[in-house]
Amino acid sequence: MPLFPSLHDAVKALEHHARPQGYAVIKYKPSNYRGGKPRRMDIACACGGRKYHTIATGLRKAGTRKTACPFRVKVVQLDDDNGLWRVVVMRPDHNHDAYNPGAFPEYRRLSEAQVRQVEMLSADAGITARQILLALRAQSPRRLLATEQDIANLCARLHRLRLGAHTSTQALVARLDAEGTFHKEKLNAEDQFEYQFIGLDDGLKLVSRHPQLLMADVTNNTNKYGLKLLEINGLTSLGTVFPVACCFVPREDVPAFTWCFEQLKNWVTGEARARQLDDDAFIPHVIITDYDAAARAALTTTFPDSQLQVCTWHIIKNVATYARRHWQGDGNDDPFEPEPQRRETHSDDPGRWSGGPGERSPGEFVTAFKSVLHAPTEEEFDDRWNALIAGFPAQPRLIQYLEETWLPVRKQWARAWTRWYRNWGHTTTSPCESLHASSRSFIRNSQSNLLAVYHALRLQRTTVQEHHDRAVEREAIRPRAPSRLPLYNKVSEKASYRSLELVQKQARAATASLLYPEERALPECTNSFTSQYGLPCKHIIASFLAVEGDGPNRRVTTKEALPLAFWDNHWLLRDDLSCNHIIAYYQQHLVTGVTITVTTTAIAAVNSAAAAPYSASRGATSVTGVTVSAFAGPRVSRHGGPSDYHYNRQAT
Repeated sequence: MPLFPSLHDAVKALEHHARPQGYAVIKYKPSNYRGGKPRRMDIACACGGRKYHTIATGLRKAGTRKTACPFRVKVVQLDDDNGLWRVVVMRPDHNHDAYNPGAFPEYRRLSEAQVRQVEMLSADAGITARQILLALRAQSPRRLLATEQDIANLCARLHRLRLGAHTSTQALVARLDAEGTFHKEKLNAEDQFEYQFIGLDDGLKLVSRHPQLLMADVTNNTNKYGLKLLEINGLTSLGTVFPVACCFVPREDVPAFTWCFEQLKNWVTGEARARQLDDDAFIPHVIITDYDAAARAALTTTFPDSQLQVCTWHIIKNVATYARRHWQGDGNDDPFEPEPQRRETHSDDPGRWSGGPGERSPGEFVTAFKSVLHAPTEEEFDDRWNALIAGFPAQPRLIQYLEETWLPVRKQWARAWTRWYRNWGHTTTSPCESLHASSRSFIRNSQSNLLAVYHALRLQRTTVQEHHDRAVEREAIRPRAPSRLPLYNKVSEKASYRSLELVQKQARAATASLLYPEERALPECTNSFTSQYGLPCKHIIASFLAVEGDGPNRRVTTKEALPLAFWDNHWLLRDDLSCNHIIAYYQQHLVTGVTITVTTTAIAAVNSAAAAPYSASRGATSVTGVTVSAFAGPRVSRHGGPSDYHYNRQAT
């Protein structure tokens, strides 16, 4: 046998020899110490010895590789001056078959560099053990034998080292305190977390710009404690959803939801006071949920001035399911399925259900109900509702279901009422559902602790913010074709694509009404579009257009560009744009005596920006011939009134 310069080199040579032979070696008995260092090391087969039995044996189902294999080798340091090491085979035989090297953890062990790489990759909450293993294999010069379970065990060990003496829950609270993140906990009698609320939008960075609409939904299987994860999300001007806050609750009941929403209210109210704004500055106008009685009851108590809306997709799905189950007569095998969740638009109105003669089916019943749901006015709602009842006389159970379940809360889902509220055209929780899917891509598995879940949600929030910032920059730098028209000179590069698309549709209708005043005349303005979207409607746009030429040469031109004042702050791409240009605009362009209606929040925001010298107190304030009226209610659009900048031209 050759000589080796060190014990380490000798053992490595034995391992290199044993690997292709189908066994592994372990160091098990050092001896002959001199100067505190062994001069002899006995080496055995990894299958040597017998299973060690203790009082814990049998508590855990575990096998053993021990077969009492007799193989023995000793590595001895020579007494010469060179201190070389010699390998001496004492028992060369084995009592077991040759195994694949991957069966031995000795060959699956990672190098120090690979352990450091695992430590770095595992800091990303969204990456799994499988993904880490694939990354290691891609960089390994030779075949890596480590398994996914080996990586998972190493990640768990590294996590315990990072926690130190703290539990994961204690580490979570310590991290939240260190970050300055708003959080509240409610403990039970055993000093354990019963509820926990965490604000994810630090400093209300996005909520302060987009407070009008919130969505709330619960997702399960995110942590090993079985706690439900209530996610509260908002909507940006780009139509993207962002996480506002999350709450861990053990049950979906009224006390749990009430506690969570109270913490949300305290948080946003405290931020408003810190900015010297009204307490309701960041209270949402509209909150959309699924038809969960506990959540709706808690929201009604906590946010009495906010308008609750029920997800229309869930309503249609529930109606379709009930119709199939309880249909009387033929047709219960109708294959109707609800459409995927998406944003509602004005074109979604299927019109009045005809209800012609012929066989009825559950699908036709749902179609008739959708016609009721999309009715544009209260009168039309009543007409379509009566048509539905008259069209299905053989289905009294279905009619009773609608009358008892959905009709009492019609103002929370029927377009005849929801179109008066600032929901930006959203009537479903589909953005919330998409964020659920995004959250699960960051949360490693359903057995994560609360610290890992929070870390995942924090990474998701950072990703959402970065995506939003890049998208805003892209929209500001590269305006789309419609925004290059003279009508949009004052808003191009300042308002989002989505808002310009909505206004462009209104502009087409205004243009058609000017070119064809008899055939395409505009109906009387109801102000519903402006109330719902915070954008100028076709009636307002028409006053900024003019008709030139005669006969076939007639065309519509821009008389004056639309002012940025007509865009709700929600649609603006930057927060450094003035909060409420509408005051200054009418001071400059309209005659004395014009009454402008704005919310107290808008006035307070103007004052905070030192943009106008008037008070934010409730009531009317006159400024240079312009009367600014603040409605008594905290939000005009909550109560079905006109929008923030609805105005009336008054004679002087």
